[in-house]
Amino acid sequence: MSKILTRVPRVIVLLSTAFKVYRDSLKGIIHYAHLHGPWEFHILEGREAEQSTLDLKTWNADGLIACVFNDDYCKTVLQAEIPCIILDPWDHRQVLFPLDQYNIILCDSHAVGKAAADFFLRQKFKHYGYVSEAKNAQWSRERGKGFASQIQAAGFQCHIYENHSRREQNDWGLEQKQLKQWLLGLPKPIALLAAMDVRGRQVIEVCRSASLSVPYEIAVLGVDNDELLCESTNPPLSSMLMTMEEACFEGAALLDRLMRKKDISTPTLIHYGPKEAVVRRSTNPKIIADKLVIQALEFIEVNACVPINVSDVVKFLGISRRSAEMRFHKELRHTILDEIHRMRLEKVVTFLKQTNLSIAEISRIAGYNNENYLACVFRKHMHMSMTDFRNLQSES
Repeated sequence: MSKILTRVPRVIVLLSTAFKVYRDSLKGIIHYAHLHGPWEFHILEGREAEQSTLDLKTWNADGLIACVFNDDYCKTVLQAEIPCIILDPWDHRQVLFPLDQYNIILCDSHAVGKAAADFFLRQKFKHYGYVSEAKNAQWSRERGKGFASQIQAAGFQCHIYENHSRREQNDWGLEQKQLKQWLLGLPKPIALLAAMDVRGRQVIEVCRSASLSVPYEIAVLGVDNDELLCESTNPPLSSMLMTMEEACFEGAALLDRLMRKKDISTPTLIHYGPKEAVVRRSTNPKIIADKLVIQALEFIEVNACVPINVSDVVKFLGISRRSAEMRFHKELRHTILDEIHRMRLEKVVTFLKQTNLSIAEISRIAGYNNENYLACVFRKHMHMSMTDFRNLQSES
């Protein structure tokens, strides 16, 4: 029989919300408490100058959910005499928190790598690579093994970037030189999985400095789907969304039962893993071999909202218009003007969805000097007027 509680349960949560995956975990915990609580939370993030609660008895806690990201918190959790859920005890901390003795929420990193491989294999790439986390942690190695095993099972080779020196592990300025040389030496085009979103951002930065086009030469996929980070890269970073929120909802339910003296006999292992790939422009499915066309696409992207025309693109390429159009059609099956309109219309759609600017203002910003001309182009491609499109977005 469940224990009858005499007060609102007090739960300490030790999580670094600087990481998207742990922000998601907090969402799952709070969601459970809203549905089945109430709970009283004390959240510690491990930030500098943060007031800690290392003696759990001073707060009279009933339960603990902890990602043990420093030695003080390891000691706190090990000494806890209350129901406890441990998040991601990777590497040496699995010695302290054996999976068969504690209630654990753990990432299935092998499955993450396999799901990322399946995502890229569907796009028919011939070359694949994996960039590990800088310190080559156990979870990162597992992610790489899952990715490589799936790629190799499909009959392809997987290039692995790992085993950095201790100096490079701690100094991005040093490591980026090695990463740059590795990226330059890869066969192209190539599909690249980065161990996490931060690593994906670093890969894109190095590609820029090496004049390697993302996504046309190197398609980059991250992990965790940290929206702010992914949207801040150029191009925006595609990423694997994880099931951490759902797993932590389940973990909170387990903690609830433990605090009520139920299900306390056998430790539970809850896995989280890949949910879906959130696709942004860093993994454009178009595989383009012609470097000149790639250069043209980047030129158009940078200048799409300036009233450029086909002659401006041809002048930049330094070849004849006929040759440029033939190479465009071979790679993209459409004209240079079609591509200019396509990129401009992407901007128009974004402004219609996300702003209240007038259609006249949007026309000007998107590089169309004539509002009526844009109206015709938009209707041709979208099969509706801009006003109808905006109204449809507001209704959904």
